[in-house]
Amino acid sequence: MRAINKLVQNRSITSVPIRAFSISIREVRELQFKFNRKLNVLRLFNEEPEFTYVPPQMTYDKATGDINIIDPKAGKTKKIIKSFKELDAEKKKLFKELGINEDQNLESE
Repeated sequence: MRAINKLVQNRSITSVPIRAFSISIREVRELQFKFNRKLNVLRLFNEEPEFTYVPPQMTYDKATGDINIIDPKAGKTKKIIKSFKELDAEKKKLFKELGINEDQNLESE
């Protein structure tokens, strides 16, 4: 009888064991973020096992104010668009190159 009293004092006796797992959505998101970060690092190590980063080179034209970025991997220059006029001009060039009218819906094709 004394052994049973000691068990009752130390533990609550129930007919069904109650187990609870409590975790908030915020904690799930934080864990998912940490997991995704580690997974992305592993992907980077698989793609490029050696870290051979070469920063891109930039050229600045004082006359026009254009900044060109030269990507060493591609060897092409990338133009930085500074205004909506330049954006519209580049957009028109792309549409002309693809042979699509600007008014045409791109999702339908």
